[in-house]
Amino acid sequence: MQSCLEPINQRYQTLARVGLEDSRSHRQEIKDEAYTFLRNYQYKKTGSIFVVSREGDLIIPADLPDSTSADYRLFMDKLEPDIDTIEYKVGKRKRIGVVHYYQPWQSYIGLAMDRRELFAPRDLFVKINVVVLAVVLAIAALFTLAIHLLLIRPIIRLSHFADQLSNGDLQARVRGRFILELATMKEDIIRMVATLISREEKYRAVFNAPGDAIFIQDAGTGKILEANNTVAEMYGYDPREILQLTVGDISAGYHPYTMEEAAKRVAGVESRRPQRFEWHARRRNGELFWVDVSLRAFDFGGRHCVLAVVRDIEAQKEAARELAAEKEQLAITLRSIGEGVITTDDRGSVILVNRVAEDLTGWSQTEAAGRPLVDIFKTINTETGKLSPDPSTAVLRKGIQIELPHDTMLVARDGTRRHISASTAPIRNLTSEVVGVVLVFRDISEKLRMEQEILKIKKLESVGVLAGGIAHDFNNLLAAILGNINLARLQRNDHAHVDQLLTEAEKACLRARNLTQQLLTFSKGGEPVCQPSDLVEIIHDNAGFVLRGTPIALSFNPPPDLWPVEIDPGQIGQVIQNIVLNARQAMQKQGDLIEIEADNCREPDFSSDCVRITIRDNGPGMEQPLLDKIFDPYFTTKEKGSGLGLAICHSIIKKHGGIIQVSSEAGQGTVFTLKLPAGRPEHCRPTTPMERPAGPSRLKVLIMDDEEMIRSLAMEIFTALGHEPHTTSDGAAALAAYAEAMTRGTPFDLVIMDLTIPGGMGGREAVDKILAMDPTARVVVASGYSNDPVMAHYRDHGFVAMLVKPFRIVDLEKIIAEIFVVSP
Repeated sequence: MQSCLEPINQRYQTLARVGLEDSRSHRQEIKDEAYTFLRNYQYKKTGSIFVVSREGDLIIPADLPDSTSADYRLFMDKLEPDIDTIEYKVGKRKRIGVVHYYQPWQSYIGLAMDRRELFAPRDLFVKINVVVLAVVLAIAALFTLAIHLLLIRPIIRLSHFADQLSNGDLQARVRGRFILELATMKEDIIRMVATLISREEKYRAVFNAPGDAIFIQDAGTGKILEANNTVAEMYGYDPREILQLTVGDISAGYHPYTMEEAAKRVAGVESRRPQRFEWHARRRNGELFWVDVSLRAFDFGGRHCVLAVVRDIEAQKEAARELAAEKEQLAITLRSIGEGVITTDDRGSVILVNRVAEDLTGWSQTEAAGRPLVDIFKTINTETGKLSPDPSTAVLRKGIQIELPHDTMLVARDGTRRHISASTAPIRNLTSEVVGVVLVFRDISEKLRMEQEILKIKKLESVGVLAGGIAHDFNNLLAAILGNINLARLQRNDHAHVDQLLTEAEKACLRARNLTQQLLTFSKGGEPVCQPSDLVEIIHDNAGFVLRGTPIALSFNPPPDLWPVEIDPGQIGQVIQNIVLNARQAMQKQGDLIEIEADNCREPDFSSDCVRITIRDNGPGMEQPLLDKIFDPYFTTKEKGSGLGLAICHSIIKKHGGIIQVSSEAGQGTVFTLKLPAGRPEHCRPTTPMERPAGPSRLKVLIMDDEEMIRSLAMEIFTALGHEPHTTSDGAAALAAYAEAMTRGTPFDLVIMDLTIPGGMGGREAVDKILAMDPTARVVVASGYSNDPVMAHYRDHGFVAMLVKPFRIVDLEKIIAEIFVVSP
């Protein structure tokens, strides 16, 4: 019976030795395999093993009485923890067994067999001896000797073999010849030992498999009792030397990494929970390195022991030192650069704010850390005055670098506002996942101020260049207007001649209007307000205007079949002026020539036909590096230039849906090529045609303008057209008049409002209030600032049409006709 239980006990001891005695899964595995073994075990013919729990449950019911019978109750009454043998009946058979109370299972384990079979050898032995004694004493002596040799001595050898196994010597071997049941028992034991050896090797492989060093130490002496192979590899010792060492031998040896401190740690494990700490260890060659140690107390082989799991963390320590050095270097760098830097995590919360960012935002690193970026980096749009969205949100969502708009203004903690230039970019880890955002920005308030000053200087320079021509043209136009009006007064009776003179005066006025539009475009730029235009006239007038009074000749011979274009005459005229002005400044001697060509073309860059304008000079030309930057804002080769002229040209052509290109070689002159879509480009807002239309017979019209002369003229014009005009001088009065008319039930059919009123409410603000009162109101915006964005996108602001001052009556009638056809 003991030999059956010994392998099981050995497995439990092995489990305790590796510190897994509390592992339910391993203990259950041992129990399940033991049950299987015991169920299948058979001793002789009737011998079998039974297992009965202390509560009386049959676990392995091998030849026991029925659990409901009186024999079974009698059997259970005989079971006691200190009982060795038991006799019981199963039916008519008597059985006898050896019983052992097995504590790990809290169950009785017994090996029982039929009494008859058990004592059969004895009975046979008695009979044989009686016969032998009866026959001859000599034969009895020989038989006794045979029993000694074949039974007793093999049994002794088996007993000695079992003692070796119980002492843990699984490599022990049993020798000699065994017969009968002893031979069977020997083979059974050998198979059991082989199974235990296999299990031992399995658990030894598990013990040696981890990359961490595992020690089993005596809690009292600190002596190493067991160690896996990693211990030898980590510390550089021969595996046979490990068990001769103490913890002090493999520690750094200086305080607090000594044997005494290690003993305190071990003592702490006995009285408290498992411990984990870092320890400075020493290899055999004297090299010191850092390890992470986990300690846990347990009982092993009857000793109070400590299980130590040790991990080499020297590489992590070195990486941490390098990371700390890099972090310090990065912090120094970020605090030294001249731009503000803010970094966030993947939720948009601030992690780092450098010194410049602290100064610009008013938030210190300590105050900003952990706050949302939008709290620290608060920006507004300078045009709308509205708060800008959190710049980190789009970067985290899209994972791309984003430049903030140029009209961004930073609002500091104390309310100070600064114009800034900023960009945001994602921060990615080694697997390219976005883990945060970096924001880099700088204060460009001073730069913008300087740019504005430069722009003013540029405009003053340009005005100085153009002043003579402007004065000459205006004097000519005024002379034409004044002369025709005077002649009309002298010849008032000659109606045909008077009509012709007034027509000429009107043409002079329109030319004056075009000239003022060019000046407005030059001063402010803006969205193009397109209309069918005579491109040949625009080129001729503007190029000639710039070259007037210079020794430079102009060659321009346009084809008669040039396709029509819809453009903003003032803006395209400014492009021609800027390019020709640049050529003029590069060529100052007699005989210099500027050639301008215009032709129809079909280009793959356009979905429709286009008109090409080529402006060529014979000046000094440019090298390729300069040519690459020619359209960059503020790039100039002139000593006093601002570098804005060609940048404005590029912007105007692009807004017209066109292309501007340049080619040049040093000493060979420069060629600018402009390509504009033929017909009406979608980028431009068309103007109305010039034919006089038929409109509604009588309208009630409200005119708002701050100029008394304009109001009086409007009264005369609308009265002459058969309408009922009413005038006000500002937006507030217009709102009151409109509300009063609605109250009386006689609302206005049409409202014409000046865009801006100095010191008062203009049409830009009043239109929203009128539409709030009357969503069906028809409001027309009128202004001399044709390049104002509201004029280019009037519908976006609630207006139904726009009039550029000064305007002709036919223009007004056309607007009225269109409004009341579209909106009857």
